[in-house]
Amino acid sequence: MKKLFTLFFFLCSILIGKAQVVNPQFENATSLSGINYFGSTFSHAWSDINRDNFADFFTTNHGRPNLFLNNKNGTFNQVDVNFYVDTLDVASPYDSLLKYDLHGCSFGDMDNDGFQDLYIITGQDFNELDETVKNILFKNNAGSFDFKNKIGDYVLENGKNRGRNVLWLDWDKNGFLDLLTFNEKKSGTSGNSSLFSQESNGVFVDKTSLIQYEDPFMTNGALYRNSFKKTNELIGIAPASTTLFTYNIENLPFVLNQEFNLPQMRDYTVNDFNNDGRMDLFVSKGPEPTEVFQVNDSTVKASLRLKTEEVSFFLTTDGDLKMFFDFIPYTGTNKFDIIYIGKTGYHPTSFLLELSKDSLKNIGTKNHTPIFDEGLYIGYDTIKKWWKITGSALKLGEVPLYITTSKPITNIKREGFNESKKLEEVSLLLQNSNGVFVDNGINLSNTTNAFAAFSVVSGDFDNDMDIDIYLNASTTVQNLPNTYFQNQGNGIFVVDATGAGAGGDDVGHGGSVSAVDFNNDGFLDLLCENGEGQGFLSLGELELFKNKTNGNHWVQMDLIGQLSNKDAVGAYIECFTNGVKQVRLLGSEIHRYSKNSSRIHFGLGANTNIDSLKIYWPSGIVQLIKNIEVDKIYKIDEQAGIVSGINNIKGQKELVVYPNPTRNKLLIEALDEAYFNGTIMIYDMRGSLVKSIENTPYSKIIEISINDLLPGNYILLSNQQTGVRFIKVE
Repeated sequence: MKKLFTLFFFLCSILIGKAQVVNPQFENATSLSGINYFGSTFSHAWSDINRDNFADFFTTNHGRPNLFLNNKNGTFNQVDVNFYVDTLDVASPYDSLLKYDLHGCSFGDMDNDGFQDLYIITGQDFNELDETVKNILFKNNAGSFDFKNKIGDYVLENGKNRGRNVLWLDWDKNGFLDLLTFNEKKSGTSGNSSLFSQESNGVFVDKTSLIQYEDPFMTNGALYRNSFKKTNELIGIAPASTTLFTYNIENLPFVLNQEFNLPQMRDYTVNDFNNDGRMDLFVSKGPEPTEVFQVNDSTVKASLRLKTEEVSFFLTTDGDLKMFFDFIPYTGTNKFDIIYIGKTGYHPTSFLLELSKDSLKNIGTKNHTPIFDEGLYIGYDTIKKWWKITGSALKLGEVPLYITTSKPITNIKREGFNESKKLEEVSLLLQNSNGVFVDNGINLSNTTNAFAAFSVVSGDFDNDMDIDIYLNASTTVQNLPNTYFQNQGNGIFVVDATGAGAGGDDVGHGGSVSAVDFNNDGFLDLLCENGEGQGFLSLGELELFKNKTNGNHWVQMDLIGQLSNKDAVGAYIECFTNGVKQVRLLGSEIHRYSKNSSRIHFGLGANTNIDSLKIYWPSGIVQLIKNIEVDKIYKIDEQAGIVSGINNIKGQKELVVYPNPTRNKLLIEALDEAYFNGTIMIYDMRGSLVKSIENTPYSKIIEISINDLLPGNYILLSNQQTGVRFIKVE
């Protein structure tokens, strides 16, 4: 019977054109790509900044950001960004944005000019009482940012918020992108997660007071599709209250739909995991911040952060210790004052301790009252022949420890650690049932790395028409191998504990991950950040993992809004291929401190043709496109349909027309290496030619006046490109 069942599913996969399962493999392309960064990280976001059709990315690095421009040959040009903000406050100018503690970032076309602008949210760790700190919006000036000697064209209040992430959306569907900022709760802060609504081009209105969040201190948010109501909704998580929320955002105040308690939440990803046409939710759940991890025979990493209990760990070794410790963060005047060594409790004078078991002053540990007497207590027990390290009420911050021994460690013992919490920290797949997320008991706990799932991303990495999952794992003291979960086509996953070749470095503290096709080969790649935090032991590198690809087909598309916002955020796409429906939603690609590429990607298995695409635009327009060739990247206009489809983007001849709507002029730009030199024709909606411009100059960008045109809708054609452009004159 089991054999017949297996044969049935094999035959079904052939009938629908689905390729046989091929395990995807990644390779570390970090060094070859020219990405060279090691240090603190926090967030990153992908976007085609200069409109050459290749994805670039920006990293905040917790204060000292970098911009990586795609060279279109598999490599990146790293631009160190050191921008100044001395225009913020004339009376008390800031000399560097480093003081702003940069956190989340995201790209969005704020002014609908076709270029992606950059929003950065500040974290407020340095001075949470300073209300002058702002979030920052840098305008993209035709493919470049001016980061020097100015803060940008728009500055939005942050108050005392501890900013974490930001979501672009058009909640009121007026054609202009709005901003939702998400802020972490902390004692001394007064702000909430905020809504800045863009009423007209560049005019933002703070409507935070009208939102009425159930928990105003959500740290992450994204859009998802409520398939039952056929509307886009907001999903947000508030780790401090261990709660997940969904909201109807069509009107103010937002209406709470669902509240879900999920302890130890770290990240989420929204996608259709079981191919039923409804978007599900996968939630990753991370470990407790108190950990002890043995790296090898003579090396241990540990992290102690506690408020209500005392914990100890013991190292059995015949050797001496070298111990490096750090504080994240610590506000006291002397960091060494809470370190007590031996029975006398003497204080060290540096972060590096060299402790000998034969030294009398290192014998035993100082007497103290657990919880009430804060500190780190270290000493050697001559009877049991072990080193004892005790953390008591370390409410002032996390203490990472890096310990090496001169002789092998034969045993590690823990005391006071809440091991039971790890059993609960299984990452969950919540299925969509009539617009409500339901826990059907599906988890990814069948791997030793699952409990350390800090950040998660999903996508059809092997292009076999189902959504896979990748976890960027971490403990608080050492990265564990990242984990890949390959979807078998029905929401059941097979575990690859090596990350399918993208296991990553064990150095640092894994924090975020994103999916992108950076080389335009049709297969999704991965970018991992491994340096979340401020301490020495948290530092890590950026890692780029290139997908080795297989024989499966694919299609990708960039959507261009006209009546909708230019980015088409909120657009819902259905792809029909040989009887199989796949769905995607623009606005769901942002998650824990990361924003994936906004380019829509579908894997197609063995299918060589797409039956149809159905696009539900934010404006209400429903667009049906049939008989689409595979293995191409398309640009799809809200009014004109497919305006380009190319196998090799480099050297294409596509033209872009903006601003739209417009009042007095149009700019026509040729992308990539192309230059415009043709005839422009503008027709009214009755088909009459109302304007013709011949013998245009040979140029990347030309400008034409339309002052002589009456307000209304028009059609623009060029003899240099196929397709049409609908323009609106106001």
